[in-house]
Amino acid sequence: MGASEYGPYGDHLLGYWKESLERPERVLFLKYEDLKGDLSSHLKRLADFLGHPFSVEEEREGVVEKIAKLCSFESLSSLEVNKTGRMN
Repeated sequence: MGASEYGPYGDHLLGYWKESLERPERVLFLKYEDLKGDLSSHLKRLADFLGHPFSVEEEREGVVEKIAKLCSFESLSSLEVNKTGRMN
């Protein structure tokens, strides 16, 4: 693994992971592989962590899935700013 200005990158990540185990109410550690596997449940977990959980009505209306779709590679790569580098 590479290095960062604060030392080896792996050691840097390991520190955050350990802190997330010791203080899960203060540090949320998300892994790309987990997000890719089940984005909706991790969006709910993130909302809970931030103190703004989705309501039953929001979940019933598919808000979580709509956010997941908006955050998808396909959706983000189709934005004009990501195609041209300029905002309209």
